[in-house]
Amino acid sequence: MRDITHISVAVFQASVLPEHSIVGVVSARREKRYGTIRPAALDLVRYDLGGREITMSRLASINCV
Repeated sequence: MRDITHISVAVFQASVLPEHSIVGVVSARREKRYGTIRPAALDLVRYDLGGREITMSRLASINCV
């Protein structure tokens, strides 16, 4: 088992809702409590879709210990 937690702060994809109604969706879900974590490290990553493959690029890393 891997000791990894994934939290998406923002995920952008093709439009699912009309643009004017997305404000209500974001506002309703802006604050959500998931508990407390004590990370050993944090990575800021970017996911790119190329054809039928998704690649991940690490943009920055922070050691928290």
